[in-house]
Amino acid sequence: MLPRLVLTCAFAVLLPSAHAFAQAQPPAESPAQTPPQFDAPAYVAVVDGGATLERDGRVEASPLNMPLLTGDRLRTTDGRLEVRFADGGRMQLDTGTSIDVLSDDLVRLAETKIRQSGRRKKLNVEWFGGEPLLNREFLEAASTALQELCAREGVVYRANIVSNGTCWPDDVGSFVERHKINVAQITIDGSPEQHNRRRRVRSGREDSIGGASSFDAAWATIGKLLDHIRVDVRVNVDAKNAEEVFTVIALARASGWMSKPNKVFIYPAKLFKASEHVDFIRRGELSEDEFAHLNERVRRELTPEYSVPEFYDKPLPKHYVCGALAYDSAGVGADGRLYRCSLQLTEPHRSVGTLAAAEVRRLPVVGQSSDSAWWDSYDPTQNKKCSVCSFLPLCMGGCAKTQLEQDAIAIEQNTQYWRSTLPKTVARYIGATCRDDYVLGEREQFRTGRPA
Repeated sequence: MLPRLVLTCAFAVLLPSAHAFAQAQPPAESPAQTPPQFDAPAYVAVVDGGATLERDGRVEASPLNMPLLTGDRLRTTDGRLEVRFADGGRMQLDTGTSIDVLSDDLVRLAETKIRQSGRRKKLNVEWFGGEPLLNREFLEAASTALQELCAREGVVYRANIVSNGTCWPDDVGSFVERHKINVAQITIDGSPEQHNRRRRVRSGREDSIGGASSFDAAWATIGKLLDHIRVDVRVNVDAKNAEEVFTVIALARASGWMSKPNKVFIYPAKLFKASEHVDFIRRGELSEDEFAHLNERVRRELTPEYSVPEFYDKPLPKHYVCGALAYDSAGVGADGRLYRCSLQLTEPHRSVGTLAAAEVRRLPVVGQSSDSAWWDSYDPTQNKKCSVCSFLPLCMGGCAKTQLEQDAIAIEQNTQYWRSTLPKTVARYIGATCRDDYVLGEREQFRTGRPA
């Protein structure tokens, strides 16, 4: 497992994402980085209601027109606040919002993770959100600081970004090169009409994304990015828009994406209850069998352009570990809290410490969170059901978050996924055929009998 940070740059609602981790790479020389140059610092341009700026232990109750410095914390108690950047960009904070510009604690956290990792000499950073580009000034400053740290430590720096495709700078090539972004994941919600319906642009904010269509903005960003880096296009699917993943594929072909200098990977991602606050999503979820069938159809549709990753095409044991289970990995929320799982970044009660209180010797901090001990001791091979399940080498217990929360529905959905998907994967690997409706039964899953 490589040292890894998931950094939440924005204050908006976070979107779920899935991550796979590569094997450690040999050390490589990291060139010295030149900090980005700004004409002027960002500053508080509008205060409508109550807001404060905290700096060096002091609280300024009237932050209007104040420049933002490293380590500042902005809070809104009521009304709204607007920050303006040197490049003309704007960021609005609604009531009850708190953001940190950047503090040295973040660099110390990364330094700790690098040293905990032993001989592994690479730092992976994932820029997450909401939308990370809403707080580009933070990303610019944090990326520069972390790259300078890696240069000092002789560590390779690598970054990915999860984005909705809006708010990107015009010169995306310079941006991804400056921040060493290797892969961008852009989320699409189906056809242009469906996507725009689900991701409406707020009235008066059209200029911020170049028009009234969030789909057009994301689509244009993907096209530009493919001239420089790989792009994973995650198509969120549920019972209402599942077929529209094929619309996205057709549009990608028409846009010439398959012949771009870098690969585009288009894949359906099942919308699911990723947070304790979104139970309503389950009403429109695809069943695991429906999703497995859709996945197979997408795989067949895209085979002419590119082969699917080996993990999906062969019945191989799971060869990576979720970052939530790794000691040299951490998630940092926009609220300055530390999290083990990136899907918990909207759930402060699930945090395992705070960035400011981070110990240099060992992270995450246990603090008062009862979840910390659970994460440290979690082992699917000791789980009563997982330990006797035939799928264990492939599944390794599924999402650990669902085990923590004892989400019986999600755990059963994971079981159904493997019962449906595994026989088709094996059949494809050995050159045999398998009926689309064939699923493994309880006897095949639990060869010694299902535990009580």
